[in-house]
Formats: sequence, C-alpha cells, structure tokens
Amino acid sequence: MSRIVLSLVFTGVIFLFLGVCQESRALEISQSHPLFVFPSPTPDPSLNTSEGYVESLVNAWNSLPQFYQAHGTMSIPHIDADMTTRGEWTQSVLKLLKEREIPLSVAIGDGARKHFFLPDTIESLLKDHSSIQALIVNDFRFDTQKRYGDLDPLALDPHVEWLKFVVSLTAKYEKKIIIRLGGLNPLLMTSNPAYRSLYDTLAANRDAVILVYLQGGRHTIVGNTSLMGLWLEGAIGQWGITVDSPAYGRAGFVEPGVFGRASVSNTASSQHSSVYRGWLLNGAIMGATVYVFDDADELWAGGHTRYWGQAIAPTLLELVHKGYIARQDLVKRAAPVAYRVKSGANWREFGENLVDLDGVFREGRMMHGVYGLELPGQVPEWIPNTGRYYYVPILSPYASDDVLFSFKEVMMPGAVLTTEAWSERLDGYYTADGEGTAFIKKMGRAFFVFHTRENV
Repeated sequence: MSRIVLSLVFTGVIFLFLGVCQESRALEISQSHPLFVFPSPTPDPSLNTSEGYVESLVNAWNSLPQFYQAHGTMSIPHIDADMTTRGEWTQSVLKLLKEREIPLSVAIGDGARKHFFLPDTIESLLKDHSSIQALIVNDFRFDTQKRYGDLDPLALDPHVEWLKFVVSLTAKYEKKIIIRLGGLNPLLMTSNPAYRSLYDTLAANRDAVILVYLQGGRHTIVGNTSLMGLWLEGAIGQWGITVDSPAYGRAGFVEPGVFGRASVSNTASSQHSSVYRGWLLNGAIMGATVYVFDDADELWAGGHTRYWGQAIAPTLLELVHKGYIARQDLVKRAAPVAYRVKSGANWREFGENLVDLDGVFREGRMMHGVYGLELPGQVPEWIPNTGRYYYVPILSPYASDDVLFSFKEVMMPGAVLTTEAWSERLDGYYTADGEGTAFIKKMGRAFFVFHTRENV
C-alpha cells in the first residue's frame, strides 16, 4: 500500500518537471465510430507463456475482418499473479508485440483482487509502447465498506488516489482509460462526497475517460442509466457496456421458462446466442459507444463461433453502417426526465437513493414504476418491461444548473412516494412508441423492439 503512495509522489514529480514527449494518434471514438475491445483466445495450456499468448493474439487479429479491425483493439489481461510476475509477463507480451502494429488495450488493475500496477510502471508502458491505445481498470470498487455508519474511506485512499493519477496520466499521453464498474458502484462513486475529487478528475479529463458496466446483473438498468447520466452531464466523454453470455447462467437461467443451476449439457449460454444482439442494441439506443467482450471462446477465433456469426458480428456491423448508436442530442430528447442522486456520507443517507433505485433489496419505487420488475431477486431485469417510457438518466449531485435545466423535470429521492405515483408522474412526459409489455423505442430512423421476458 505504501509503495503505491510513495510511487505516486515520486512519479508525479518526474511527470510534472519532465513532461510527456510522446507522439501518438488519439483513438477515435464516437457514435459513428464505436470502439470494440476483443480478448485474445486462451492459448493451449502447453503454451502457457507470453510467447504462446502472443502467437494466439496475433493469429486472432490477422483473421479478424478489416471492418472490425478498424474499430477494434485487442485486450491484454491483468493476470492473477504477484506484482513482479504480472509486470514481467505484461512487459514480455508488449515487447513481443512491439513491431506488430496491433492496437492494444492493456489491463493495469483489478479492483476485485486489489492488484494494481505502480504508476511508474504504467508510465513506462505508455512511453515505450505506442501501440497501447487504452488502459483498462477491471472491477474498480467503492463498495468495500460493509458495516453500518460512516461511508468515508481512509483520509487518503491509495486506490482512489492511484486511479486519479492514472486518469490524468492517460490524458497527458492522449490515450483512453476504460474503467469497468459493477453492482451499485456507480452510485457509490457519485453520491459519496469523499469521492468528489475523483469525480472532478474524471470531468477534467473527460475526453480520455470511458466508464463501462457489466451487463446481466441484478442492477444492470441502474448501472447503465448511471453511466448514461454521467455522460449527459459531461463528467465522462464516452460510456459503454461489457458483455458475455455466461451472464445467463449466473442469473439462473437454464432454458426458456426454466430457472436453476445449468448443467454441463444444458446451459443457458448454449440456448441464447441472440442475447448478445439484445445487449448491443440496448446499449446503442442509450448512446453507448464502447463494447467490451470478455469471452474469447465466443468470438471469431474461439471454439463457439455461432455467437460471433449469428449475433455479434452482424450486430456490430449494423451499429455502424445503419447508424444505430444514438447521438447525445437524441438521447436527451428521448429522456425528458432525469433522477438526481442525493449526496450521502453514511449508509442511511445513501439508502434514501436506494428507496427509488434498488428494486431487489429495497422498495425500488422508480424501478418498479418506470421499468417494471417482474420477479425482483430472481429474474435480473436488463431492459424495461414496458414500452411506455424510456430510460431515466441518473445524474450526480454535482451536475451543473445548465444540465439540470436541460431536462423538463429532475426528480430527487423522496419526491415520489409510491410506484404508482412514479408511473403517473412520467405519463405526461412520454408518448409511447408501442403498446403491451414489449420494450419498443424509436430512436433516430430506427425502431427497436425487445421482448422483455428475458428467459422466454
């Protein structure tokens, strides 16, 4: 822990006085040019070396059609090993790839394991390898405080200070940083005043910052709308989603209409390759421009290519060629109402937000009233169960007055007291694009239709 703090100080001094001397081309990301982040197929266990990994990555990249190469990077994982071994393995992989001219996204931290590269190591990677287009921080967490009482972190939280420094470093090198979040962490990050300095750092370097949310969990809608809100209020430049079909298995979906634990021969992922298409299109109508894939075995060079051929590849092609990804002005037009979380430095204050936003463990008034939750806690809701409304972006306590006044109404915790009242409150702001329980939404020139029974 102390090495991180000391390295922050030392590297910061060098960074301040020597500056950055690196010529590189900034990665282009927009609604018309989204970013796809692909993992490399896992090499044969007998080739469990950096050389074997690089061979697998190069072969996969060379077999990827040019369209996807033009929008893609290959991700280098943050391996589960001690700091020295992780650093040596990553350095070895990058050295072997140096002359290949393959755009890379390199993982530099894992919040779940609390494994993070030291700042001076990260700067060395950026200086020495121009092929690095983005850095990835996996599963960064703000929910480590489980006891009741104060939510405040340590006076100097080394991991948050590390993230702030790396965000600034990434921006100086004109690269991107992809920060992956899950659970209620987006809400915790924005609502806890102890993290205000992190929010300010993200906003100051917004063009470099991408937040992505893992699809398929019980708080998927809240996570997506939180990131969408940060994007609309100008705190981040882009946002995106992380997808993998095993989320069906984690959700307890065995086959249509059957819940439980999947067997080896009958798994949810073997039944639902089209779930990828649903996730990708759902991200598109919310303005997501970054799509991160976790399971290489389900892509073009993996062992289960039906996912790629039947759903992923054609949908990614449509996102670009048919212009399905919503521009920010279209998202704002579709979302006349927003929700602003309350700042909370303790669990009681934070819980006031959850009365509206957590439909699994709390009342979730807004979640039930706006989206409909059929079986909370049993069936994770990924898309609304009605086409009556659109997504309600969740804004931070720091959203500017200009942002707030751009919406017809901004709701606050406690403003609406029942699920029914939420539906009545929003009725006057929306014109439904369809009837029934399907989620139907017109965005731009296209109509999107989603069946809302996730496991049917």
